[in-house]
Amino acid sequence: MDSGKKILDLDLLTHNAIEKGKSGLSDELRQISIADTEHDDYWTTQVPEYFEDCDVRKPPKKVVEGILEGIVVEAFETRKKMEKNMSRRELVAFDKVLSKYLQPENILAKVEASIAEKYRLINQGRQRVELEENLVNTREEEF
Repeated sequence: MDSGKKILDLDLLTHNAIEKGKSGLSDELRQISIADTEHDDYWTTQVPEYFEDCDVRKPPKKVVEGILEGIVVEAFETRKKMEKNMSRRELVAFDKVLSKYLQPENILAKVEASIAEKYRLINQGRQRVELEENLVNTREEEF
């Protein structure tokens, strides 16, 4: 897991170095207060610090916390659905299985799988962009 955090940190640092810390807003738009909702250009200034999913700008700690929260919520939502149709004895048995599922080593495996999936999605998006750039360059060379 430590290597995953290092990769995310490196990715964030690389992005910040390439973009020189810019968020994509002009100096003019940066001067508009986020509280100034009456300004004509207010909606054009609403660029989040990062998007919730597959954004390399999202801090690694928040990525992992989100994954952990998702795992726990999923486990207890499953329990809530199951408890309606279970006897007390079955619930006790289910809770024992659930407690094993929520052990650190099992959660770590799920977190690592989730991070790998996020990297796969980011790389897939990058490949699509590169493919489109290559197609545009090829078309320009033909003319």
